[in-house]
Amino acid sequence: METSLLNLRDARLVNLLQHESTCYYFVLALQEKGQLRFLQMDAAVDYRRNGLVWFSAEELLDDRRRWKDFWVASPEVEFKYLLVKKYSKGRFQNDQQQDLRN
Repeated sequence: METSLLNLRDARLVNLLQHESTCYYFVLALQEKGQLRFLQMDAAVDYRRNGLVWFSAEELLDDRRRWKDFWVASPEVEFKYLLVKKYSKGRFQNDQQQDLRN
């Protein structure tokens, strides 16, 4: 994946971080209409954290859709992924925890 990102024609890889064993966060810099723009992406083969497989690759790809030149997760999968990510890191604020319980 890193080689492909380094060889992009219209973008430059400015940051790459492996944040789990099968998950990567990266930032691309793009020139668009004379302005520098940054595209931040989180990519996962499957989502593993603390020795658990929270989502398989098949689950993450379920109902994916095209956005420009990329495949992106469905809104439902993205929501579940972000919810589990926050939960597994213990990063819910008290009001967010209460909202989820209701």
